[in-house]
Formats: sequence, structure tokens, C-alpha cells
Amino acid sequence: MKVHHLTNFGLPVWLALPQDIPTRFHLHLHGSGESGPGFEQLGKWGLTRLILGGLDLESAVIVPVCPAEYDWRDQDMILAAQSASRQVMERYGYRGPVSISGYSMGARGVWRSLGSKLYDRALIVSGRVPPRVPQPPDSGVTIKIFHGSEDNHEPAAKVRDYCHACRDAGWDTIFEELSGAGHYIADKVFSREDVVQFISAK
Repeated sequence: MKVHHLTNFGLPVWLALPQDIPTRFHLHLHGSGESGPGFEQLGKWGLTRLILGGLDLESAVIVPVCPAEYDWRDQDMILAAQSASRQVMERYGYRGPVSISGYSMGARGVWRSLGSKLYDRALIVSGRVPPRVPQPPDSGVTIKIFHGSEDNHEPAAKVRDYCHACRDAGWDTIFEELSGAGHYIADKVFSREDVVQFISAK
């Protein structure tokens, strides 16, 4: 995949394109350790690191850069990320559904993004859960949640219970607890073939 640094879409955008014309787009919200102002901090772990290391996906990957003084919990940042993503996709003439993923701080942003009809599937890795279960959208969204059993940022049992509550509320949620793993599971999760297929397959 070829990485491009775009700076004319509000937020800086790290864009990875496959060799062929992309037939799908994926939005990734990075963790706090990869926050801005620029691009040099991206690639520390997870999806950006794996792509820079040679991982190929069928989909294009859009990674808006959150400024260091902000957080993906801020609704203005979520709206800015969605706006930048839409502009990038319009440049390539794409109008189809989008998958979204987030790691740690980015996972919080995914939860805040799910009210949009833009997404058809979501991947949440090592994320804190919101205080309340959101209302599921009219259009179906499949959510996969990965969490380490020994995560010291958010207890796995709390995330598991929240996932069950989401399912009871009508969300299509799948929870997988990684036994013995802590918070830093992004490389392990995003390198899995089933995860690659989940975020990039048509």
C-alpha cells in the first residue's frame, strides 16, 4: 500500500491506498500516543504500524490525525474526522459503506461515531465503554470488540457486560477476550486474517 499525507481536509489525513483502485474505504481512529500535530508519530502500533510494515488491504485506509490537545471523545473532532473522510472518498468517487476501527482513545471515538449512517461495521480494540448504551441505528452495524483479559485501563468484565447490554438493546455485537493479554493488543488484533477481512472485504 502507498501512504499519502494530506493536509487540505481540515484535519491532517494519513491515507493508505492499495495498488488497485479502492473498492472500499476504512476509517481508523488512532490512540492517544499517535496524536498530532503531524504524521511522524503514526506507525507506533496497530493498523498504521502494520501497513507501514507491508500489510496489504483491499480497502483504502483513512487515518485522520487528532491534535494532541484534543481527544476523540470531543464531538467536534469526530465531526471533523467524518468530514475529512467524506472529502477524501469524494475525491475517489466512492459512495459506498465504510468500516471504522479505533484503538484505545480511538475506540472511544468509534462509539461516538456509530450514530452516523456512514458505517456498516465497526472494530473496537482496548477501548473504554461509554456510560450508556447508545440507541442502535436503523441500518445494521456489526461491532466486533477485542479486549485483553488483563487490561489495566478498563476491566475486561466491564467491557463484556457492556457488550451483552448492547446486544440486548438490538446491536449486532461480538466480544472476544484475549486471555492473558493487557492493553497493548493492537498489533495482535489487526494482524489477524479474520480482522483484515472484517474491515476490508466488500
